[in-house]
Amino acid sequence: MTQDKKTGRFTPTPAGVKTEKMLSVEKKLGRTLEEDFKEYYVEKGLGQKRLADRWGVKRNTIFSRYSRGGRRCWVEMLKLNVRGRQIKIEKISLGPKCEICQRTGIKLDGAHWVDAASGGSDKIYNRLKICPNCHRLLDIGDKLTTEESRKILLLREVKKLIENTNDEKVLRNKLLLLCKAIIERKPLEETFD
Repeated sequence: MTQDKKTGRFTPTPAGVKTEKMLSVEKKLGRTLEEDFKEYYVEKGLGQKRLADRWGVKRNTIFSRYSRGGRRCWVEMLKLNVRGRQIKIEKISLGPKCEICQRTGIKLDGAHWVDAASGGSDKIYNRLKICPNCHRLLDIGDKLTTEESRKILLLREVKKLIENTNDEKVLRNKLLLLCKAIIERKPLEETFD
């Protein structure tokens, strides 16, 4: 984790970037952590605790499987393989993201494309999971937000419809109804379900 100097908030260290502690250990060793790991852990069979002692850090700093708050151990950050198990390198998930602006780590609203007062339903094809800021912009009719919402709904729902409908004639009729409703921002006929 690195601390943002402007906001004071801690953020995950970006992939491929070494922390200050890693750099200080490398300076002490006179070589990169990757080289030292390969020689002492992989080739010479040094244990996890002994390698941690060599590097002057706790074993969990290097090898921990379970860390809270989005923290990653050095093995994950440096994409090193541990004996007896493969480390899964995954993107740090900060929770669901807004379908429009892609922001993560915030509570999302279930925004209606066509509001209930105008006859919009509560079905998935009429809803977007978006952040409060984008929801507000959509509600006031911001042009960019509205266009992006339209694209998201069209792509998502047309894709789902094509995957789940086998009859070509039914598919054409449903596609026509769906696209017309989303493009014109009008309620979808109930016969669609």
